[in-house]
Amino acid sequence: MLEYTAEALKALDFGRPPPRAVRTTLFTLHLWRPPRHRQPITAVGPQQLGHASRRRSADRSMSIAWLNAQSLRNKTDAVQRTITERSIDVLALSETWHTSSDDMCLRLSAPPGCAVANAARTTGRGGGVAIVYRQHLQCSIIPTPACRSLEVICVRLVTTSVPARLSS
Repeated sequence: MLEYTAEALKALDFGRPPPRAVRTTLFTLHLWRPPRHRQPITAVGPQQLGHASRRRSADRSMSIAWLNAQSLRNKTDAVQRTITERSIDVLALSETWHTSSDDMCLRLSAPPGCAVANAARTTGRGGGVAIVYRQHLQCSIIPTPACRSLEVICVRLVTTSVPARLSS
């Protein structure tokens, strides 16, 4: 399992910082913390997805992945299969292009035993974020300030003993 370090995150740099609105939102929602206040969270990076372990009931880890879906409309089977085959516990999806919480593409993307938390884009085209998570995790949505330029969802997922905060 891959644990993100400062060097690993810098390697994901695309030559430009995120827009100011994104940085402001990260600080406003307290999603960034100085190193002395961080707790290690293990995550599966894009290059490590094929190496996720099958079930981790004995340890306290969670398999977490992120995907820019660029519309779930024609990718529901692929997303569901990826979650199942790679034993992903939590999958954060961006650019889902769904317009409401009861959108069929969200339900079809979640394999049996999973649930979905989401923030839809209600006007315009594109956008939308969702988090698909295993139902054995306790999920509570953390309120976030209203944003006009992007959709945000923040959830608290708890295993038997380890809480994690995830935003998308």
